[in-house]
Amino acid sequence: MLARQVLFAGLTGVSLFAPSARCDEFDFFENEVRPVLAQHCYKCHGAKQQKGGIRLDGPKHLENAGDGSGPLVVPGDLEQSRLIQAVLYTDEPKM
Repeated sequence: MLARQVLFAGLTGVSLFAPSARCDEFDFFENEVRPVLAQHCYKCHGAKQQKGGIRLDGPKHLENAGDGSGPLVVPGDLEQSRLIQAVLYTDEPKM
């Protein structure tokens, strides 16, 4: 549960920061979000395996799902951020 909360806070926080906060945003992602993704997501969505065409082991992969379905995270739009919706377990697919 805590991992989902950190991931959610990290991804929503990253998408809401002003451009002037890029350094803090990067540090927060690297220190708080990436470890959660590495622990809970990379096994199925990392460099070696990409279930559902989803890869999460780098920021460029969050911008494009790799399966042609568009971005996983839409800055400022939680409703359209498929990764956020999956982490929250509100709709299919559920992680």
